[in-house]
Amino acid sequence: METRLSIRLKTLRKSLSMSTSQVVKLLKRNNTLYSEQSIYKWEQGNAIPSLDTLKQLSKIYNCNISYLIEGKKYKYLRISPIENNLLNIYRTDFLFRSVLTQILKKIN
Repeated sequence: METRLSIRLKTLRKSLSMSTSQVVKLLKRNNTLYSEQSIYKWEQGNAIPSLDTLKQLSKIYNCNISYLIEGKKYKYLRISPIENNLLNIYRTDFLFRSVLTQILKKIN
């Protein structure tokens, strides 16, 4: 019995012109062993992939895991390399984060 998840899995695979054997090979790269039969079962709605497998499939199909599960598409904002560096510093450097937080409080 087809489900919305199974339809999305099949549609995404076909839109990328991928065969089930190609998907199996890509899943094997991530140390998960599935057969083409597993892919067919997921696409027919006879089985549901695990959450970890859905994460891997979302990377393979270049979509959000939320799209696979719920059908919701989210757009991500692209940031510049400089902004990305600042975010990484902010995430890892406590002193930088505290100084930046104080500056932002004074601005607002």
